[in-house]
Amino acid sequence: MRGTREGTVKAQMSAILHKSGVKTRAEFLALFMDEFIDLGVGSAADGTAIPCRDGEHRAQIWD
Repeated sequence: MRGTREGTVKAQMSAILHKSGVKTRAEFLALFMDEFIDLGVGSAADGTAIPCRDGEHRAQIWD
């Protein structure tokens, strides 16, 4: 797509996984899924938001 060689992509992905403290792409994806789920649904204004780990409420970001 961007003319990047396969070896470059593998090296970059390996570095990202290492820095993230995971061993597989599935574990890496799970990190994002956990954070996405923790965003909560609903609205803090109407009391339907689910609090995140940090105690804050996030408004619904989709319809």
